[in-house]
Formats: sequence, C-alpha cells, structure tokens
Amino acid sequence: MNIISKKSEKSKDLSKKFSQFCKEFKLFTIMRRFGAEKIRGVSFVKIFEFLYLLVFNGRNIFTANTNLSDDCVHRFLKNAKIHWEKILLVIATAVIAKANVTTSENRINAIIVDDSPYMRKRSKKVELLAKFQNHIDKSFYMGFQMLTLGWTDGNTFIPFAEQLMSSQKSENKTSPDHRTIAGRRHKCALQDKLTRLYALLKSAKTALIPAKHVLFDSWFSNPITLMTIKQIGYFCVAMLKKNSTKYRYNGELFTLNQIYKIVKKRPGMAKWLASVDVTLEHKDFKNGVSAKIVFCRCKSNRKKWCAVISTDVSLNEEEVISLYGKRWDIEVFFKMCKSYLKLAKEYQGQSYNAITGHTTIVFIRYISIAWEQRCNRDSRCFGELFFFACDELNDKSFAEYFDVFLIALIATLREDLFLTDEQVDELLNGFISRIPAVYAEFLVKCES
Repeated sequence: MNIISKKSEKSKDLSKKFSQFCKEFKLFTIMRRFGAEKIRGVSFVKIFEFLYLLVFNGRNIFTANTNLSDDCVHRFLKNAKIHWEKILLVIATAVIAKANVTTSENRINAIIVDDSPYMRKRSKKVELLAKFQNHIDKSFYMGFQMLTLGWTDGNTFIPFAEQLMSSQKSENKTSPDHRTIAGRRHKCALQDKLTRLYALLKSAKTALIPAKHVLFDSWFSNPITLMTIKQIGYFCVAMLKKNSTKYRYNGELFTLNQIYKIVKKRPGMAKWLASVDVTLEHKDFKNGVSAKIVFCRCKSNRKKWCAVISTDVSLNEEEVISLYGKRWDIEVFFKMCKSYLKLAKEYQGQSYNAITGHTTIVFIRYISIAWEQRCNRDSRCFGELFFFACDELNDKSFAEYFDVFLIALIATLREDLFLTDEQVDELLNGFISRIPAVYAEFLVKCES
C-alpha cells in the first residue's frame, strides 16, 4: 500500500496513514516525554498534525483552512521546553530498530555524516544567523550549516540527528540560560563542527544505533577526525583529499600523491587501481591507527584517480568501495527535504528554537515516507512518492492548465498548419507516447 493522493483508488486517507505511523511508533507519547504539552487553547497533537500535513496538502501556515491562529503555531514551535533533538533521535531509533529486523546480518549498516547549507538569504534578525561559504560553488550565503547524521542499510536512509551550526562571528547571538534546553541548544550551535560531530556520534553510540562504520566525504577526512571517531568506537570510510597530509607507509611518511606514484597499479581497466596499508599518526594520540587506502578510477574522468580510506582493515577493496557508495543516500535526503518537503522555505521565523522545530518536523516527514517505502518495497523514487502524497486539488489545477495548453496547440495545428482532425490526433498520440509512463497515466486519470 503506497503513500498516494487522498482521492486515488489505490490509497487510504493521508491523515489515517499519519495516525498509523504515530500509533506504531508512539510519536506523541515521545513528544510528551520530551516537553511537548498544551500551553493554551489547542492541543499540541493537532498543531503537530497540522504542520506535518501542510506540505502534502499544498498549503502554507497562512493560507491553510484551519481554526489554528498563526500565534498558536509560532508559540508551539518556539516553545523552549521541547527537546526536538531527543524527539528526533528516539523516533528515528524506533524506526531503525524495526527496519534492522528485516535487514540481512551479512549487510553492512553505516552512519552517514554530512552538512548542507540552510539558507536564509533575505533574513537579518534571525537568532544565530551567520555567514558561510558554500564549498560547492564557493559563493557566500546567510544562514546555517545543517550538520546531519543518518543511518542506512543501503536501501533505507533514516536521519536521527541534526544541528544547525552557527558561528562565533554571528551578530545575532543571544544569552539564554545554559541550564535550559534552549540554552544548551544555542551553546551547541556555536561549537566547532567537529566537536559537535563527536558529541552526536557518542549519542548514537548510547542510543545503540546498529552500525559500526561512519561514512563521510573529504571535508571531514583528516587523520585526527578518523582517529577520534575510531576512539569513540566506529570505523571510518571516507574520501581523501589530495593535500599535504602525510601517512606512514613502509616505515616512512608520504603524501597521498607520493604513495600513488610509488605503489604498483593493477593492469587494464580495473575498478580499483591499487591498495595499500598505512598508519595514521597525530601528536594528540600516543598510538597510531591502522588503515587501508584504496585508489580508484574517477567515474567522470577515467584518466584521473581518487582515494578512499577505511580504518576497518578487515574489509577488502570491493567492500570498501561498495560501502562508501552508500554515502549517496544522504545527498538524496537533502534533495528530497529541500525540493519537496519545503525545508527552510515553509517557515521563516526568527527564533532559533522554532527553526530547529521546523527542521525536526521536516525530518519526521521524511522518516515516515522512508518507512512507508520500505514496508511496501516501492520501486519508485522519493520525489514520485511525494507527489502521490500531495492533495488532489493540486492535480486538478495542473490538469486544467494542461487542458488549456492542449486546446491552444490543437487550434494552432488546425488554423495555422491546416491539418485535418486525423493528422492532429496522430500528432497528439505521438506526443503522449513520448511522455514517461507515470505522467501519461496521471493525465489519463485527470481526463477521466
């Protein structure tokens, strides 16, 4: 049974789906446990359900048809007593535990770490707002860096921790009592990113997230990070930068480029070119950490190479490459949240607590869709699943616009090109046949 539109023949009511998810994982019980309560007027359950369903109904806080006032919603999101981080961790842990039951023991689970820009370009007075550089296009933006940790088994990705990182240079810093939840949240946002990462990994260890490996890209892959995470209790698999960092190989220190020149490559068009055992060293650690570096061909340019490091030396080269490939799941997650689930677009408040609450609600939306997809073994992509969850009113609106387009096209073909009805029908049938099957079925449903 898929998450699909409310009036479709193949689905149940979306609100019922949400209620089933909440009941199965005791979402509202967890929220009560971590500070959510009725302050005045409306129950927090109704407010949360309203916010959760907003994006699927194609509405926003201001245009939705509801008895809830804007102040009621803002008051709920800004509530400093709600521990959003714990709510996300506990609900994600419950989903992961159920998902892991259906996962083969031979499959390697992993924790994926990455950060993504959380942009508030037009904002000036948002709490802890800071200026950051986007490492992809080197441009600068105002907002936060969204540090995210998620669990994956290669099939399902479940985010379980997030922190909107600010900067000590932020001009909008506040001084809440650090003994409160809101105060600790502000303090964590101003920490160094790696310090916060270590704390979140320790929380994952305490929560018994079923994974032994941590995956991340080259932005985190310096020796001290790899060694610290190994000390916490996780193996690392990461892409390496081609910089001046040195690794001990055959008793001597070499950079990555120097090791690649020395090592013997495999002949032909092999998937991986070479593999070497090295030792990671740092002045803050008495003992080194053994690691394996696998040199691979770049997919974009077969003449170039890249290197993946693993502190789990028991993995062979194919397993290292395959495990690192699972890191792509978090990129799909970021795309889904920003393009479809309205992350950073749906709510534009100035309170850091409220922005954290909005982010957590978006993550819970994703978790519920990911769980639905896993239960149904649906082969469709997340973007398509999202559109099937949207309100039917949006479908009809699209159908009306498309109908106007077709009428104008048919009139043009008849009047300007002097085509007969048979020729027009033949052209339209050819046009529809070239549309992807899922959209063609959708148009047929709209017409009926």
